[in-house]
Parts: sequence; structure tokens; C-alpha cells
Amino acid sequence: MKYYIVIVLSMFFVVGCNPSGAVQEVETADLVYDAYIAIDESEVTNVEYRQEEHGFVYSVSLKDAQQDSEHIIIGKILSIDGGSNYDYANKRYVFPYTYGIIKVIEPLKGSFEVNQRIPYAKDGAIITMEEYIKGSMSNYKKELNETFDSQKNYVQEYLPNDHKIEVGETYLIYFNNNKIDQYYSIVSGKEGMMKYRDGRVYDDVTNTWKKIEEVVK
Repeated sequence: MKYYIVIVLSMFFVVGCNPSGAVQEVETADLVYDAYIAIDESEVTNVEYRQEEHGFVYSVSLKDAQQDSEHIIIGKILSIDGGSNYDYANKRYVFPYTYGIIKVIEPLKGSFEVNQRIPYAKDGAIITMEEYIKGSMSNYKKELNETFDSQKNYVQEYLPNDHKIEVGETYLIYFNNNKIDQYYSIVSGKEGMMKYRDGRVYDDVTNTWKKIEEVVK
């Protein structure tokens, strides 16, 4: 089974980018694009998150997410342009992240503007097996080489219970003060983005839709 893509047309610019190069602006229809569509699930190995390897705490409260966020927006995911585990600006391997473009629907905090295209990065991604092993700590490399299926070309690693980004979906999104290359980082964990519908956001702890005023205070 393959990953699927949603295409939506309107008359705007789309910004394209990759982690090793500059942001590129292309005049085209407003294409909602998912780079993972080309990857067959049968080629992907799922890896459990290793906090001892990555060395950061991913769980934050919603209150902390709001206080620590530089920007809070309602935004639509225009693209998943790919996945990476390398920070080119700082020349180091990091936890795998998905990157792409978000369109600002409504800014709630910070300096972003309506209809602005924001290059984003969110923890969790599908990357090549080769890059995943390169980025792993030395004491795990031998284990990974021995246990990974040599017939599979990709690795998928996400934070526990986190949301996977869906292209074409609209979310309430919290950005922290960090950047990976030119990408604005979404707050780690499921608190960093919540599905948005008609003035309500989905709380997957209580499995209910709440008015946005109850969530963003």
C-alpha cells in the first residue's frame, strides 16, 4: 500500500525547498504535495524511538507549548517535501524530521501574516536506511546493520503517540524558537499541532472537539 496525495488547486505561489539549499519560489497552482507518496510501505522499516540515543524530552504540556511558542497559527499543510536527519546549518545529525511548506490561514501569535508560506520542520520522518545509520550513535550502528532488513530501503521513526502530518489538512500549530536550517520548528510531540475544523480543535486526550478559545488562552 502506498502513501496517498491530495491535490488542491487555487491561484497562488508555492515555495519549494530542500534541507541543503535555499528556498525556491515557483509560480504554479497551489499544489498540495506529499513526497512520501513514492515510497512503498513494504520498503519501510519502523523504528521505535530511543530517548537514550536522541537525548531530549519530547513531552510538553499544552500550557508550556503556548508559553514557549514564538508563533502560533492556524495553518494548512501545503506540502511534505521530504524527510531528513541532518542539520546543514550546524553540520550535525539530528532526530529525523519531516519538512515542507505551511500556508498561514490565521496568525494567533507572532509575526507571520495571512497567506504567508512558512517552511516548517516537525519531528518524525521517513528517511533512507543509509542516512539513518549514518546519523545513529556509534554504539547502535553495528546493531542496526545486523537487525535491519537489507531488502528495505527506508526507515520510519516518529515520537511515541505523535501526529503524522497530513497534506491538505488544517491545524492549530505551535512553533518554538528553534530552526533547522531555514525551517521553523514545530513544538515536539502531539501538543505541537492539533487538527482544526470550523473554529474547533481536536483534543485526542479526551477525543473531543473543543472551541479554539478553550485551547489557546
